[in-house]
Amino acid sequence: MAAKLLVVDDKPIVKRMLVAAALVHLEAEQVIEAENGRQALDILEGQDIGLVITDIEMPKISGLEVIKAAKEKGIAVIALSGKPLKYAEEAVRAGANAFLEKPLTGEVLTAVIGIIEKFNC
Repeated sequence: MAAKLLVVDDKPIVKRMLVAAALVHLEAEQVIEAENGRQALDILEGQDIGLVITDIEMPKISGLEVIKAAKEKGIAVIALSGKPLKYAEEAVRAGANAFLEKPLTGEVLTAVIGIIEKFNC
């Protein structure tokens, strides 16, 4: 992967799992964390991000807004939620390259990122 990865989730335990999975299974040069959509938008404005992995339901600004902002910059996005029936279609409509249901494993995350990279999604 060799790029900056932005992980956005308001739940510290989920964020830690995603960061750990990214560090173990991916070759990201840097993993940056944000705990809400507002922080994520600030990071997207100030840094060169290669991929965003974001939760949908978050305080301040939702993951849907993060997806839209990332897509405007041409950044690939993987959306996550424990409520797939509520958010999957909306996330894809907002521009997510993939939608994954929580909880997920590092192997699933790695496989999806590999597909996105292979097909330049």
